[in-house]
Parts: sequence; C-alpha cells; structure tokens
Amino acid sequence: MRKVILTMNEEFTYQHIKRFVDQGGNFNALCMKLDCSERTARRKIAGYREEGRAFFRHGNHDNKPTSTIPDELKDEVVSLYNQLYFDANFIHFRELLQRNHPEIPPVSLSSIRNIFKAKDILSPKAWRRTEKALRAKDKLADKEETLTQDDVTINFPSVSLDPHPRREKSRYAGECVYLDASIHIWFAGQVFALHAAIDDATGTLVAARFELQETLQGYYQILAQILRNYGIPYLFRTDGRTVFDYKRKGATSLEADTSTQFSYACKTLGIDIHSTTCAQSQGKVERLFQTLQSRLVVELRLQNVTTIEQANDFLVSYIPIHNKAFATPINSIPSAFEAQPSEEDINLTLAVLSSRVVDLGNCISYRNQYYRFLDSDGKSVPLSPKQKVKVVRALDGRLFATCKDSVFSLEPVSKHKARSWALDAPLDTAVKKTPYVPSLIHPWKDGRFESYATDYRKAKYSFEEMAYTTENFYDTENACF
Repeated sequence: MRKVILTMNEEFTYQHIKRFVDQGGNFNALCMKLDCSERTARRKIAGYREEGRAFFRHGNHDNKPTSTIPDELKDEVVSLYNQLYFDANFIHFRELLQRNHPEIPPVSLSSIRNIFKAKDILSPKAWRRTEKALRAKDKLADKEETLTQDDVTINFPSVSLDPHPRREKSRYAGECVYLDASIHIWFAGQVFALHAAIDDATGTLVAARFELQETLQGYYQILAQILRNYGIPYLFRTDGRTVFDYKRKGATSLEADTSTQFSYACKTLGIDIHSTTCAQSQGKVERLFQTLQSRLVVELRLQNVTTIEQANDFLVSYIPIHNKAFATPINSIPSAFEAQPSEEDINLTLAVLSSRVVDLGNCISYRNQYYRFLDSDGKSVPLSPKQKVKVVRALDGRLFATCKDSVFSLEPVSKHKARSWALDAPLDTAVKKTPYVPSLIHPWKDGRFESYATDYRKAKYSFEEMAYTTENFYDTENACF
C-alpha cells in the first residue's frame, strides 16, 4: 500500500481523531483541540472509519497551483540570461525582458530570484555573505555535519572611530551638485573615465560624458552640459583628486594648474566649490557609479558600442531613461539654478589659459605650432618682442590671445604657403571671412586670473602648512586639538 504523506496540520488532526476513535474520550474537548464545530468533528470521525489515514490528505495535494511557472519558461529565462544578459543584475534583467522580449509572459522579480537560486546563479550585485552561503552549501553537499560551539563566531557591535552620519537632502534643485569620474572597463574591454554630475535634491543625473582619462576638459564638458540644459548651479561638491588638486609648488606652467583653471571658471559663473578627500561624503555620486557600472555596461554591450564617440552619443538617450527610473522629476521642487548663459559665454568662460612670450618673428608657440596675431579686420598685428601675452583656448577649440587691453585671434603659421599668388591660377573672388574677436567684457581680458591664481595657491599652501604643524596635536578620540 502506498504511504500517505500528510502536512503538519493534517497529521495533527489525524492523530487526535485516531486517538478518540481508538481510545475514546470527551467529544467536546476534541472539538476544542481541533478548533472546529461538532458537525465537522463527526464528519472527520466518519471519514477516518471509512478511509483511514488517506481521508485527511487534501484533494489538491498532488496538483500544481495555477500560478506555477512552466518548466519550459524557466529554461528559456535561464538560457536568455546565460547567453545575453549574464552581467546584468536581476532587477535590470527583468526590465530587459519586458523591453526586448515582449513575447515572454511577465515574470515577477521574486520568481526570477527563485529560478536562479534553484540553478545556483548569483547576481553580479550579490552580497558577500550570499556568495559565502553558496560556497558553504557546495561544501556540505557531500558530507553531513553539524556546527559545534567552537565553530560559532559572535560579532559584537563596535563603535566607529570615524562615523559618517546620514544627512538630509538639499531643499532646492541645483543647490548642491556632485561631480566625480569613474575609471572602469565600460565597453570594448577598455578602461575609460566616465565623468558625471548628479543633483543632490532630486538624484537627477544632470550630465555625463566619457573621456580617455579624468581630465579638465572632461569636467569642462560636464559643466557645459549643465549650463546648457539647466543653468548655473549654486554649489559643486567634488573629490580631492585630479583637476581639483592644486599643482605642485614651484611649477611654472599655467595651463598645468588645472585646479585653478576650473575653480576660476566656476568663480566667474558664481559657483562655489567644496572639495574633500573623503569618499563617504560623496555617497550620492559613489552610489550613482555603482548603479551605472551595473546597468550602463550591459546597455553599451547590447548596443555594440566600440568607440568613445558612440558611447557619448548613446548617453544622450540613456540619461532620460536613467532619470525616469531613479530620480525625482527636477521640475517637481523649487530650483536654485540661475539663468542659462549663452553658448558664446559658455565657450569663452570654460577656457584654458596659458602664458606665452612673443618671439622675434612676432609669433608665439603653442602646442608645437606657431601662431600670428590678427585683429577684427583679419590684419596681422605687430607686437613688441618679449611681450607677455595670455593664450585663451575656448571650449570649442578656438584660440585667442590677450595683451594688456587688446584681444586678438590667432592664425596658425604654416611652413609653406597654401598657394602662390604669382604662379597659381587666380581663385574666384570671394568674401574673406573675418576672424571673430570677442569683446573685452570677458574675465580673462586682464590680470584678474593671475591675481586669482596667486591668491589661490597662497591659500592652499597656508592650509597645507597649518595641517602639517597641527597634525601631531590632533586628538582623534575626542575629535579636537
């Protein structure tokens, strides 16, 4: 005879009915123990006498629920994940299924987790303790043993010596914007730097751009995107590396002082900068990069992105998708962004400034190329030899030079003439385009940048010396000097 397997509640009812029928007892007490009516108790007694133990087994015991996922669908989900979406986390994988495979019936997130758990498939975002539990399961599969008291480790809570408490979000959009870059293998198996900016109040990804390295130009492009799309923010919070570090003391190259360049551009726009070397104070942008490293890498691979130009083009369409999933609409709260500057002001404000000296040939050398000075009419302008000028490389690559209260455009000097006016055939008469020369209202037209750079370095060096002299007198336990 086939053995009848009962659940715990069914076994409980069976044992009490069997004892009552075999040994007798108080019928009212039996009803109280089974928590049922007298009619139900008599029906169970009659059923036991007719069918025995099999009466107490539920009729749907061997039937699968109607919500059970077919094995074929489970195999298809696992196959898609292993072949196409192997590096996506489970939440992202479910979104990709709904977007790219509408023919597959909707599968809940918990069902996907249960399917993969049965196949011992871990999410790329799985916690370390989950990985340890899976390894422990593999080790205990071939042998049965119990943990002794010596195997149990009790971890007592400890007080952190360097706590980083949570803080409230900013009230206004644009009141605080985090800037940072993530060096990672984003696509094509190569390492690139993703520059990104996220608004503190709404969590909106306001700008993103790929560059070969974390550079001043990358952050200038990020700032330009913010200015074009939203306006001028109130504050930037940055880390203490790369373009936000001041240059080595004693260096003479002005364009190498990237920190002063970026901070001067922000000062011109009226943006404050707070830099720190503590990653925990940049928690919002660090979590942003965790999300992008998990999702954006998969999206770029599925789009067959292989070049940095393709990646930047894809970011234009991906940023709205990301903000829709993870950010509060930026127009839903009051904004602290100021009016958007014009495109010309953006190009001239986000510039790299360099110092050069006029040579005897009335030219300057810049990036292994000689340039001559032109006025607004396109005529060459003679300057005194050994005259100091300031070269301005605008965001769009145009070059200008300033000397005292004058601004000139720069024309490259080629080694040979493009054509000979005496020997070549004459060209069709065409209006020669005069070079553009900006007005004198821009902040790099006089010595304000040099004075700012000098004051900036003095403030940095003074702070560094103060930190060095007070280092041995700082009480870390009481957090005071």
